[in-house]
Amino acid sequence: MKKVIITALLMLFLSSVTFLSKLEASPAPNLGRTWLYFNSNIAFSPEWSLTIMPGHRFEFYRSGDNDALHSFYYEFFMGPNYTKRFSDFTLRFSLWYSYMGFDLNRGALNSYLYSHNLAFIPSIDYRIGKLTLNNRMMFYSKFYANNDLFTTSDQRWGFSLLLREMVRVSYSITDQLSVLIADEIFVGLKEDSGTHNIRKGEPFFEEQGIPKNRLHLGCVYKINPSLSISPQYIWETNFDTANNHKLKDKTHYIFLSIDYLFKLYD
Repeated sequence: MKKVIITALLMLFLSSVTFLSKLEASPAPNLGRTWLYFNSNIAFSPEWSLTIMPGHRFEFYRSGDNDALHSFYYEFFMGPNYTKRFSDFTLRFSLWYSYMGFDLNRGALNSYLYSHNLAFIPSIDYRIGKLTLNNRMMFYSKFYANNDLFTTSDQRWGFSLLLREMVRVSYSITDQLSVLIADEIFVGLKEDSGTHNIRKGEPFFEEQGIPKNRLHLGCVYKINPSLSISPQYIWETNFDTANNHKLKDKTHYIFLSIDYLFKLYD
């Protein structure tokens, strides 16, 4: 069974590389960005914990004649987690508040936009020896969006729902080091009824369809039982859902997550 799973994952990886190489040949613009998370988890018991995670993105390259955005995105996550561990698998349920801030003063919108969101995140880990399979579903609901196009309170307050599903495979090389590959697909499930005829898509209310996909390649290194770092390369593709999902741009991220566990129980 283990050999069958590994073979299937290898075939999936090779097919993904072939597909991505075709996308890379597209004339759509290329963007170069950094992405940083400080992920703090406060564990009150083996089951209950609290996540506090600020993040920042910086754009250093944009193909064509347009200037890079530099510091353009600020985010903050906070919320409780419930974790239940079994012999071979682990279930986790999270409910997080999320702030998203877009400094687009150097971009076409020439303004600062922000939104308030709520995310319900169920996930499952399944371990097969040194191999861990993970499926995480994030139901991301936006309930407030502030920007120059939304001129009334009824437009700023609304509701849209986005599903972000990530499938991840990691393999432990040592007790401290593991490598990973993951793919995250974004699926718009519900558009906001009050602003659908103004503008859709991040950083506005979400749009129906598949606006984005991310491929992750990287590793996790445990410095000690409480502290770990995860450097990754992320290949993001953005699509125009209103134009037959035409490829809009390709973003290359240098990603780093610094994770710290505060354990408050024996």
